[in-house]
Amino acid sequence: MSKQLLKEHDIRFWQFEPDTKELIYWSGQESQSKPDGNEERIHPDDWTVLLEKFEELKRPFQLNVPIRLLQDGQWNWFSLRLKKSAKESTFSGVMIPLNDEINRMNQISELCLTKEKVYRALGHDLKGQFSSLYGFSDILLNSYKELDETSRLKYIGYMKTISSNTHLLVDNMLNWAKLKQGQIDIQKRPLLFSDKLDEVVGYIQYALESKNIKLKRKFDPRILVFADSVLLTSVLLNILTNAVKFSHQGQSLVVSAVEKHDGVRIKIQDSGVGMPTELIHLIFDPETLVTKKGTSNESGTGLGLKISKEFIQLMDGKLTIQSKVEKGTKITLYLPLLKD
Repeated sequence: MSKQLLKEHDIRFWQFEPDTKELIYWSGQESQSKPDGNEERIHPDDWTVLLEKFEELKRPFQLNVPIRLLQDGQWNWFSLRLKKSAKESTFSGVMIPLNDEINRMNQISELCLTKEKVYRALGHDLKGQFSSLYGFSDILLNSYKELDETSRLKYIGYMKTISSNTHLLVDNMLNWAKLKQGQIDIQKRPLLFSDKLDEVVGYIQYALESKNIKLKRKFDPRILVFADSVLLTSVLLNILTNAVKFSHQGQSLVVSAVEKHDGVRIKIQDSGVGMPTELIHLIFDPETLVTKKGTSNESGTGLGLKISKEFIQLMDGKLTIQSKVEKGTKITLYLPLLKD
């Protein structure tokens, strides 16, 4: 008898003889393969249960039974999924290692829990953002003539900041969903880093101005990075938004980039509130959402840095964080060079 054993998603065809209580199974098509297993490989206790299940099937029916199968001298658990055919004693189905099945169910459970946390955080933050947006628009609508030009511009600026934050919240949620469903399409090409930074700064310009934060550039404007344009925009936007969010009035941000022999290293450093080491670990924990208000009470879902790290990895790069409480945070991005 062949020593080949059942593996994940291994299709088998079963022949059960009710009179002799014998079970034989095949790999592949029954007409093209030799039998390579029988009831002796099934644990005696599970074989008794399986017999009862077989005898209960009086018509075509699906069956899912956990059984122990002898494998390399050990009893290993499998999830046996069978369907009775039109013939009285023929069964076909799959056997999946139960650990794989448990892991799959755990992954589904974790994903559902994470989704629940994200939806709760997103709902709370969106409600707050739209309430503020409604309040400022109501002031402008009802008191426009009484307000001077400076006040009008101030309220319009607030509304722009809220709109930008809301857009980022929704964009992160959509990107997170695409990541989990494997729907991210990677198209890497050479990009002028200075142009990409200009694009992102345009999105956060008012936030920088409202906190009087200066952004300093320390890199050769001719530096090219090999990256996906959309993913890199999302990464830079999330990191710079966080840097502004956790910086105090009048502080500065420094963006530097240097080309090494193996790629480009980009550093984004602020001198804001910083964070302890244990919080950094939680940020990248797939089961945890870390939400923290900014220095001006800015909100977020806690997805920004998680998504950024995954996006960088999708582009074959790396993201690392160094931070100290009340000393600021430095995030380093590595993007490999275009290979010949």
